[in-house]
Amino acid sequence: MDIINCIDIIEKEKYIQRVLKWYDKNKRTFPWRKVTDPYKIMVAEILLQKTNANKVILVYDVLISKFPNITQLLNANVEDIKEIIRPLGLIKKANFLKKCSLMITTEYGGIIPDNKEKLLNLPGIGNYTSNAILCFSYNKYVPLMDVNIARILRRLFNLPSKKRVESDTNITKLAEKIIQKNQPFNIKNYHYGLIDLSASICKHKNPICPECPFNNFCIFCAQGRTYF
Repeated sequence: MDIINCIDIIEKEKYIQRVLKWYDKNKRTFPWRKVTDPYKIMVAEILLQKTNANKVILVYDVLISKFPNITQLLNANVEDIKEIIRPLGLIKKANFLKKCSLMITTEYGGIIPDNKEKLLNLPGIGNYTSNAILCFSYNKYVPLMDVNIARILRRLFNLPSKKRVESDTNITKLAEKIIQKNQPFNIKNYHYGLIDLSASICKHKNPICPECPFNNFCIFCAQGRTYF
């Protein structure tokens, strides 16, 4: 199915409104969702990389409590940061945070950039993390696209799933078009909704299709499949 047909169905089925309505009733609560401080969002998004959100909560709370701003993170001993992050297993995130604090201080005057190109220059920050910072901190209408969010769109329209998300230009273009054609709407809740939907309903294996807000027009659901 091409992007134009997908967009037509999305418009007809009020896709974004379904996400927002579902999220309003089923949202998960995390400390980083209660803030808009770019520093706290950046810390959370780096910690969340390749890590279950529930495991990040305690580490995030301790890290923010001990280093509540970019200056204190800059002055922190990297070994202290590593010790806090150790329960997550990915100690390299401590180095990313420390290097980010230095670069943000020396090159951006201690302010987390609201510019994607500048964000991508920061250590450990790629396309998804940069867009997450722009969306959740600066309310920018940019698409978030990882393997979990991509799974929703791929299942809805039976799109190819063998490509890596990073190289799948069609799925990225579809996500961008959805956002461009439907502004204004609550972009933060929309993406939080997709994140929660992929975690609790549209799961990698054994999705709970009867509880999905898209089950009446999802090709994957219509085919009665349990794995994609």
